[in-house]
Amino acid sequence: MQIQKLRSYRGIYRLCRSGNPARSGRRNLVSGKTKEPGSDAGVLEEPGSREKRRLYQAHWQDEKQMISLRGKRNYFQPFNSAVRFTDNRIVGKAGLLAIVLFLAPILSLQADCPVYYNGRSALELKGNWKLYKGPLSGGQNPSLNDSHWQSINLPFTFDSSNAKGYRGEIWLRCRIVLTGQAPEHAALYLGRVRDADQVYFNGVPIGSTGKLQPFSPDVESDRIYSVPFGLWQEENIVAIRLYGSTGGAGILNEPRVAHQGDLLTENMLSSRVAAGFSFLFLFISLYFFSFVIFTSRKKENLFLGLFTLSLGFYHLIRSGYRYVIFDDFVFSYQVELLCLYMLPVLFLNFFISWIERERPMVLKLLEVFYGALTLLTIAIPFLGENRSVFWFDVTIYSNLAGVSIVLVYGISLFKKTYGPHRDRLRFIGIGFMCLIPPVLNDMLSTLGVISTPRILVFAFPIFLGFIALQLSDGIIQLNAAVKEQEKELRQLERKKTGTILNISQEFQHLFEGIKQLLGSTAEKKSTRTQNKKNRDLECHLTNLENLILDSRLLSQLENDEYPDKNVRFNLLDQIKLVSDRAIRATQAKQSRLIVHSSADEIIYRGDPELFHAMVYHLVENALLYSESDVEIRLVKDDRGITVNVRDEGPGIPAEQQELIFERFVRGTEDQSVAGSGIGLTIVDEIAARMGASLRLDSGPGFYTSMEIFIPQAEAA
Repeated sequence: MQIQKLRSYRGIYRLCRSGNPARSGRRNLVSGKTKEPGSDAGVLEEPGSREKRRLYQAHWQDEKQMISLRGKRNYFQPFNSAVRFTDNRIVGKAGLLAIVLFLAPILSLQADCPVYYNGRSALELKGNWKLYKGPLSGGQNPSLNDSHWQSINLPFTFDSSNAKGYRGEIWLRCRIVLTGQAPEHAALYLGRVRDADQVYFNGVPIGSTGKLQPFSPDVESDRIYSVPFGLWQEENIVAIRLYGSTGGAGILNEPRVAHQGDLLTENMLSSRVAAGFSFLFLFISLYFFSFVIFTSRKKENLFLGLFTLSLGFYHLIRSGYRYVIFDDFVFSYQVELLCLYMLPVLFLNFFISWIERERPMVLKLLEVFYGALTLLTIAIPFLGENRSVFWFDVTIYSNLAGVSIVLVYGISLFKKTYGPHRDRLRFIGIGFMCLIPPVLNDMLSTLGVISTPRILVFAFPIFLGFIALQLSDGIIQLNAAVKEQEKELRQLERKKTGTILNISQEFQHLFEGIKQLLGSTAEKKSTRTQNKKNRDLECHLTNLENLILDSRLLSQLENDEYPDKNVRFNLLDQIKLVSDRAIRATQAKQSRLIVHSSADEIIYRGDPELFHAMVYHLVENALLYSESDVEIRLVKDDRGITVNVRDEGPGIPAEQQELIFERFVRGTEDQSVAGSGIGLTIVDEIAARMGASLRLDSGPGFYTSMEIFIPQAEAA
């Protein structure tokens, strides 16, 4: 009798919980009223209904207790009991119950509304939401009877659901029955919602995006609304007030309840990745703009710099920095779309400039088309308060048509020009082919044909990387061309040196005869004045002879035509010849030259003429550019031979010390000082040929020291 009574209670409770008397016209035990099918207004529960529900729940608890006691007595007999399992049906029921208990938590995480929630795992809210079209006062009230509302599955859009053809305000409701402990840090995730929304939890507003009155949409921000711990009850109502101005309005992602930290971390991670790519694009734009300044291909790099700059700002606005930069969504969306609409035209201009073709008519028409699209985007706020989303969609679909034209024309143009410009389009072609699938994916996703995520932001770095590689390849080719030009210039210099050499050989014979004449004249008696003139003439002839010999030697060294000698000779003998020749060329006093040697005789195996020429130019420079004594120090040790020439002259300025060994660089601009500007160049060439090191040490205004170290010298 007691079990039969409990069964009657259970039937009453089921009827109460069904909340759908409209199906058969039965009387609603909660409201006390009869509702016929087809009613279209929300009904509030009458007074006393909560007390009735409490009584029914108490009866249901008694029934569960009885079932539990009965189960302990019959179904859950301990294995060590004296009573054995003799009924196979009992064992089967026990196994079925265990399977249900195991699968219940999993199934509850994906159940339709009304849904049972354990308060621990994430909860998906996809099916059987209640939909009401039109404005409704108190739509967020938990006690509102929504049993007669239409059912709808999420995600949805107006034109793909029961709201097809409708524009305006709708209400969505879902009931969540809490079966466990209330979650402390839960949040409701709706994802992208078009156009504006307000969300309530048990009648309390927990968040909104955009504005319903006055209408101000936000069609890009992800909705994540925190659910305070104190709002959770045994039965909970999620109510969404949504305004849509186009057929594409609605909830575009699967709603779910999850841990707020997990949702924010997931959203922040995706936005941070997009922001990272955005700053990368902005940095790359500076890279291309630098090429505008420092290279000759200014037009291509300008278009590419503007392309990456627009791309960077576009993704920066979409990556979570929208409300950091802007206060209003509509204005930020205008800037975002303007950056997007510039990309096809800028890329096509870059490609046309890169292959050096004339601007085709297709490009000019596209520029006019995108110019009109830009003007329309700017004018959208003035075309009606509730029509902004519609006009935004018009411009977006128009841009998709323009992108399709650019893709088709770009592929055909690339196919025509790849052969003649293979080297210049090799890497750009690879990058362009990598870009086509993401572009098509994002276009189809925007049109609603597919529901895949947008991946174009990840494809653009690959595309720009190939373009940078193409530019680098161009720089490498340019560098090779520059080296080839340098090679030609060196050949021209050698020809010039050879020309000087040829002329010098013609004059050498003439001056040899003059020297012989002067020698015969010097044997005769002459006055002191005549002797001075003879010394001056001898000095000039010696310098001219040095110029001829130096030109010939430098030409032979540069062209690797010098006939090297490998003989043993005394370095001090060469130092003596160097001193005499330098005194004649500079008319300096013999006493100014001071020679120090670590030994009376230092034998070296090598070319005496090269050693002579190398030391001579160091000594000659020291005598010409200083008035002090010049020290020649010759030291031989186990490591090698060191030759040091030092003077106490004005020194060499620091900025000229690196240039002093270059061709035709003189130590002074005073033309009265002899010198051709190739002496130290010869010293540097000979030192490198001998494997010697050359070190310059100079204190401007105090001294100059030239030191040559010849390693592994061979002793006698």
